Amino acid sequence: MLRRSALLCKDLQPYEHYSKVLSKGIGRSFNVFMDKGEGSYLYDSKGRKYLDYCCGIGVTNLGHCHPRLVKVVEKQIHKLWHGVLNGGITTALADCIDEISSVMPPQLNHLFFCNSGAEAVEAAVRAARNATKRQCIVVLQGSYHGRTNLTAALTTSKYVYSIGCKPSMPGVIVVPPPMTTQCKVPVDCNMDELNERCLDIMRDLIYQQAHPSEIAMVIAEPVMGEGAYLPLPAAYMRGLRQICDEHGILLCLDEVQSGYGRTGTMFNHTQSEGVVPDMITFAKGVANGLPLAGIAVSDKVNDGCIPGTQGGTYCANASACASAAEVVRIFKEEGILENVVTRGQELWNGLEALAVRKGYPVLEVRGRGLMIGLQFTADAPAGIANEVMNQCLEKGLMILNTSKFEVLRFIPPLNTTKEEVQ
Repeated sequence: MLRRSALLCKDLQPYEHYSKVLSKGIGRSFNVFMDKGEGSYLYDSKGRKYLDYCCGIGVTNLGHCHPRLVKVVEKQIHKLWHGVLNGGITTALADCIDEISSVMPPQLNHLFFCNSGAEAVEAAVRAARNATKRQCIVVLQGSYHGRTNLTAALTTSKYVYSIGCKPSMPGVIVVPPPMTTQCKVPVDCNMDELNERCLDIMRDLIYQQAHPSEIAMVIAEPVMGEGAYLPLPAAYMRGLRQICDEHGILLCLDEVQSGYGRTGTMFNHTQSEGVVPDMITFAKGVANGLPLAGIAVSDKVNDGCIPGTQGGTYCANASACASAAEVVRIFKEEGILENVVTRGQELWNGLEALAVRKGYPVLEVRGRGLMIGLQFTADAPAGIANEVMNQCLEKGLMILNTSKFEVLRFIPPLNTTKEEVQ
């Protein structure tokens, strides 16, 4: 029977068959039967070529199947596949620690490794609660931190991520970021005034929805991903740091998408002078597609961690660690950050010029490095971002939309070329 079933499957349209077998709860932007990848390109099962400017949502930062990564991962799997983190330290993990520590902000000198961004956020919440002996968490309206029960309670970009998770974890205070569309002010408003207004509202809310003495952590994405690719202004970030310092609250910056070179520096918050977090989360591009994520914390946070509260069967998988160590070396040796800055400016300029030349209803292009969003105007047709995304796919370009607003996001490989950008 098993053999017969397998043969029968081949008579069906392969993609349709397997999509029905997979859970109905999986949302898909595309219906592409992906077969292989090389550099900035993906190929489907029939050989059609796509310029991949979504990178698995900012994961394959060095492109698909980078030759150096293929080599080190192949070498590692012939040596050791898995060594449980709670049982010791693999040599692959030691190499990974050395390389990642070399690009981390110096004050974040303690690491914990897990498998996904959501796990990293959960680890950060637990670490903050243990370190402060407080429970409440402050998040930004429009943020995305994951789909687990805990992280869905911290996610406010779309309601779909919280369906089935109610009642949510209590003790979450939601505050506004300085996004003009969400705050219902013109895009050319005085940003200094908007920053201060949002910070003032936060100062009220931490007394109205809780008390500062109960708040363990503020968590924010320096560039909001599902929140419409909004870069938080440096003045607003410094305001968050000041409020945290005034009340003994920890500041955690979620760099899952904005980190690891995506915005032109290894971690985006370093572009905001005077902002030193107590923790950051990282994931996505760390191992260029192999499952690896983590948190980096300060001495103060690490001192509060309790042995036994962190761990997991697959944490710090040896093959993923080998890839992650080589990723950092590639960054250092192949001029990746310089390419991000140059290609990012070219892509930004090109999108703005295209909008003007074609008369498209574009409100603004925004972002940093190669994390660029394009938002359409409020009077643009409903669903325009999704329609443009689908038309691009038909022409062989993969991009994504994001947020409840009409926004496209461009997340190309960090080593994309000038010719690919054009």
